[in-house]
Amino acid sequence: HVKSLGMVCTRALSTGNEAFPLDLVETLAQDDDSEVRQIVAEQLGVFIEALKTARREQETDVATGLLYVAFLLVEDDADGVVEAAEVAVSTVATVLDREEDVELLLTLLANLAKGQEEEIRVSAAKICGGLARVVGGGVSEQTLAPILRTIASDEALQAREAAARAIVKVAEVMDDAIAEDALLPSFKKLAKDAIWSVRRACAENLVELSKCFSRETFVKVAHDLFEPLANDVSFQVRT
Repeated sequence: HVKSLGMVCTRALSTGNEAFPLDLVETLAQDDDSEVRQIVAEQLGVFIEALKTARREQETDVATGLLYVAFLLVEDDADGVVEAAEVAVSTVATVLDREEDVELLLTLLANLAKGQEEEIRVSAAKICGGLARVVGGGVSEQTLAPILRTIASDEALQAREAAARAIVKVAEVMDDAIAEDALLPSFKKLAKDAIWSVRRACAENLVELSKCFSRETFVKVAHDLFEPLANDVSFQVRT
């Protein structure tokens, strides 16, 4: 029944005869069964594709409602639900046309990054990485980069690992010089982290990060980071 919800909603939007069942989606997103919640999270993308096709004025409120659902599911206690919801946030963001809706998105993300549980802050970092190409360089510079700088100094190692991976994705959409000032110092700090798994996350993403900067900066990065990581005391980092 729940698995067919995406098809039902798509049909409702295409015919225009029925309202989008947002209340039902919100209720199912809070179901006691984690399998049901995961199905809802996985189908948020289906709902958004249907909205893109319909794009009636009233569907803007539906998109906002689905954004709330996505962030609700990001804080779920089931890993499968969370992973699907993290991806869904970026998908929902593609149909947020109004300035106030984008501001809402960024506010929800900033609040997530301040969460007391480390898993929540990990999700915030992952969402930053996923949102970068959707929101563009300007918003990435003003909002995503500051969030990642904070998470890069998080006491939880998994949060720092997630920040290392997300920094690369955000830097890719920013101006070279701005990304160098805004994100490279945090990445360098992470590359020297006391925990080997954080350094490994940097090593795995170093080549992609180097593509984000000028040739001059690339040479500096190679000197400062490539050689130390290649000769790291941890085998997992070196390989």
